[in-house]
Amino acid sequence: MTKNTAGSPAIGRRPSTPPTIAAERCVHNRAVVASCRACADACPRGAWVVDGDGVSIDLPVCDGCGLCAAACPQSVIAHGHRVARRRERTGTGRGLPVGFAACSRTGLRNAQENGHEDGHEDGHEDGHEGVEGVLPCLNVLSLADLAALYGGGVRRLVVARGACASCPTGSSTAVRLERAVAELNVLLEGRGLPPLLLTRRSATPWRAQLAFDTVSDREDRTGDGSREESGEVSRRGLFRLSGLRRRDGGDAETGTPARMPAGTPPGRLLPPPASPRLADAQPWPWVPSIDASVCEGCASCARLCPTGAIRLDGGEAAAFRIAAEDCTGCRLCVDVCKPDALILERLAPRRQTAVPLQARRCPSCGVTARLPAARPGTESLCPVCRRTAHRRQLFQVLDDTQDGVDDAADDPANSTANP
Repeated sequence: MTKNTAGSPAIGRRPSTPPTIAAERCVHNRAVVASCRACADACPRGAWVVDGDGVSIDLPVCDGCGLCAAACPQSVIAHGHRVARRRERTGTGRGLPVGFAACSRTGLRNAQENGHEDGHEDGHEDGHEGVEGVLPCLNVLSLADLAALYGGGVRRLVVARGACASCPTGSSTAVRLERAVAELNVLLEGRGLPPLLLTRRSATPWRAQLAFDTVSDREDRTGDGSREESGEVSRRGLFRLSGLRRRDGGDAETGTPARMPAGTPPGRLLPPPASPRLADAQPWPWVPSIDASVCEGCASCARLCPTGAIRLDGGEAAAFRIAAEDCTGCRLCVDVCKPDALILERLAPRRQTAVPLQARRCPSCGVTARLPAARPGTESLCPVCRRTAHRRQLFQVLDDTQDGVDDAADDPANSTANP
């Protein structure tokens, strides 16, 4: 992949931090009919472009806010903005993990901006001290980020928010931290688990609580709100495949789970239910299902699903297998389904785990095709013939008629002798 050589952006008060890209996960790399515009719709500066040529980013316009990463269902885009993961200070030692995140509009400065990636406070040239956990916008935290924090033991997130109405970044995006927290808590409630608490502070109390009421956690984890980096991005040649680096390793002391690979669906980051009886009723971030009475058995959804949430099992018990926990809500299955048999629900329990298929011989072309067993028995046309048979038969009639005309013209008995 070509390394970006573009200079600093002419727009924006923050230095541009180019996002990292895992192009192989983008749905536009899998099908031209993909309708996803999440990155472009979330970008407050119009740096992302989705058109007939695919997806591209204009880096001189990008200010590195990271909102596109929070919006992307496939985690194609990653940023380096991190929540400060701390532990409550107690008289007996380290207490429970707690997350701290502040908006840059509060006047706080991030310690990482001057290269202090260890999170320790340090002086800045303008006299302001850097502090960990300051983000360009609080809305960069996605459902997956919050689920990873929760999986790492964090039960409370303390935030300081600036004035969104006057912010060119926060005022123009539909991506909202509060909405992501509410969605996570719906998923947790359905599992019988305590919610993630969101505590709001102004800048000064937020910083005081971070500095005096907590102690540093030991190390960087998946639950810090960051995502795996997977490659560099060039200015317009965006979708060149980039390598995916995985770093695994859990924390036995704290119970923090092993680092999940980048792009892990949010459903895979959720903890198990508190009681086995809740397993069937627990909600998932996205739930795909197939209307077997409409499905034509073409298997386009299974072939193109980027995460295997829908897959084709061609064994003796042939079926479409559906795993809601693997669905990211990219909607590619909906985009490619011509008969509109795919249904995609949000924050709902799973509806199906399998759609049984049975072999049927197409009466038009003679090909044996797998169709949903629940489909009416009289409808046995294969997917191709269902869409073309009536036109092909019409063309055959026209061809036969034309052949008859040609044969009649060639028949000597029908020729007229010249006078």
